[in-house]
Amino acid sequence: MANCGKCNADFTKGKKKEQAMQCDICERWYHSECTDIPDALFRAMSKHDVKAVKWLCEKCNVTFMENVTEMREKQAGMEREMEKMKREMEEMKEKMKEDNQKMNERMERYEAEMVGVKSEIVDAGKREKTGKGYSGAVKQGLTEKELNADLGGRLAENGGAEDNEAWQEVGRRRERELQVQVVETMEREKRKNNLIIMGLSEEMSDKETEEFVAEMLSTVVGTEEVDMKVHGRLGRKESDKKRPVRVEISDAAARRTIMKKAINLKKEPKYEKIYVSPDLTRKQQEMDKALRDKVKELRAQGVEGVKINKGCVVKEVEGGTREVLYNPNH
Repeated sequence: MANCGKCNADFTKGKKKEQAMQCDICERWYHSECTDIPDALFRAMSKHDVKAVKWLCEKCNVTFMENVTEMREKQAGMEREMEKMKREMEEMKEKMKEDNQKMNERMERYEAEMVGVKSEIVDAGKREKTGKGYSGAVKQGLTEKELNADLGGRLAENGGAEDNEAWQEVGRRRERELQVQVVETMEREKRKNNLIIMGLSEEMSDKETEEFVAEMLSTVVGTEEVDMKVHGRLGRKESDKKRPVRVEISDAAARRTIMKKAINLKKEPKYEKIYVSPDLTRKQQEMDKALRDKVKELRAQGVEGVKINKGCVVKEVEGGTREVLYNPNH
């Protein structure tokens, strides 16, 4: 290059190229007096071929430093992201460990329940073989009156407490009841983290439904995100019917908050036609209906302060205590 990169003077006129420095990036030449290098250092660098020492012109040096700063910022950002990912991985590991522990505990409960069922069935089989009429009933703690009631009065018609066939029928019936109870317990356990969302438009796709439900539940709880999973709609698709959607909530505390605050959805125009309810078994639904019917009946009779609490219909009394007016289990 014939001209100085700073003063633009021609090297062919008076000043030689040997009296100049070349930038290691743009490769332009600069007069020694046009650089920021001290004379002694310039002479030393001109005399010796020092490859380890690089010199940059003013413009290239600014660009180089900007690039170095940007690279350092990117590196720092990547390091922060890596630290964040490490923390998230640790949190995921802890959560998976927690979930596995819960699953193992749940399986242990199921196994214990099944062992109990098998034991009851074996005992019932032994009773059928060894029980003799009223004496077999006595071993089970049943009185003749209870046995007769269990058979709808058939015991008296068939000759009294010595009707061994009647006793065996009671045993079989009680086995079936026990099996139903175990199935009901397992079904309740499976549904305990679920919610049923009603009133969602059938025109929404699966993805749109999931996004809508996630936004709605976050609004209810008051957090950015609720850890949940949409399991799809229930029942057959019909033209004039909006099928409910089953949603699983990972955090039990969040589920309780949603159930407690779901009534506030009515204040939001976007959600005013949406209803949230627990995922109940058929037996629970029947009990829930019985409780609501009882509350309506008592209120119609003029009873005040009646409400449903912990599976019973109760009334607030003096001293802050509650009087149980109706218990469907009794």
